[in-house]
Amino acid sequence: MMAELPLETFRLPGDGRKWRKVCEQRRALVRRLAARVGGGIVCAEVKSLADGFKRRTFFRRMGDLRKLGILQSIGRLGYSFDPAVLNLAPINETDRKVSAR
Repeated sequence: MMAELPLETFRLPGDGRKWRKVCEQRRALVRRLAARVGGGIVCAEVKSLADGFKRRTFFRRMGDLRKLGILQSIGRLGYSFDPAVLNLAPINETDRKVSAR
C-alpha cells in the first residue's frame, strides 16, 4: 500500500528545495508505524521507531505527520496512528488546496 504512494503525498507546503529527502524520511517513518502498529496507539516509548534518526529529526518528522493528518497526539500517552488515512491523503498540491476549504 505505502510503496504505491507517491513521494509528493508526504510533502508539506513549507518544504524547501530539499523536500525529497524530508518526504523520504516521512514515508520511512510511516512504513515503520504501519509495520509495528497496524492502526491504534503508538505509546510514548518510541526508541524502536526512532532507530536510525537523530532524536531531533525523529520528533520533527512525527510533527510533520501530525500536520499531514496521519498521526494525532494523545497528550503524554503517545500518538494515534491510522493507516487508512493514507488512502484519503491528497495526492498533489491542488487537492490539498481544495480539501482545505
